[in-house]
Amino acid sequence: MDIRAEVKVVIKNGSRFLMGPGVFALLRAIDEKASVSEAARSLDLSYSKAWKMIRESEEGAGESLVIRSTGGKGGGQAALTEVAHRLLSSYAAVCEDLKISAEKTAKKYFN
Repeated sequence: MDIRAEVKVVIKNGSRFLMGPGVFALLRAIDEKASVSEAARSLDLSYSKAWKMIRESEEGAGESLVIRSTGGKGGGQAALTEVAHRLLSSYAAVCEDLKISAEKTAKKYFN
């Protein structure tokens, strides 16, 4: 048997949502595309759903995660704050550590 475990990680700040796989993917896409609308489109999300996800995560963080500039010729732009970059890095590290631990645990019980 080739046992593998998949873990979905959700991080909360108290009872408030902070980070999960969807927001992680969205923030990475915003960082790559410098646009909330382009990031949302690339993840097959509506623009309003993307902003709802960002606001929920910002509430959990207690500060802004996305710096917005309004559109003009060529549209607006978006960039991540330093806090958002730290959250992405921390979330990725937690996911990797938990993946390793989950796979070891699954193999222990299923092999």
